[in-house]
Amino acid sequence: MSYTDAFLHKGYKFNEYYKSQPTDYVKLREVTLSYDLPKNLLAKTGFIKGARISFTGNNLWRWFHKGFTSVDPEYNLKGSAIQGLNLFSMPSYKSYNFGINLSF
Repeated sequence: MSYTDAFLHKGYKFNEYYKSQPTDYVKLREVTLSYDLPKNLLAKTGFIKGARISFTGNNLWRWFHKGFTSVDPEYNLKGSAIQGLNLFSMPSYKSYNFGINLSF
């Protein structure tokens, strides 16, 4: 069964669903914060020359135009071949990463 048949079978009006929508949006896609530990603090260990603590967050916040009815204007049904067709697409996921970088 095609996507069109599935929609028509469920009672959706095909022409109304595929109308143009406003896709104005603002998205906080990636943020990275890091902090280098002071050298004098690391000198007490005797073997750590440098240390950095970091946090990275992806897709932390987004705002869509109130007339937009899909989940995310950047994602679509079948990759970049059909840009803007958001039928059955999943929203972009949030992720949080913490890291420690040590130099010896």
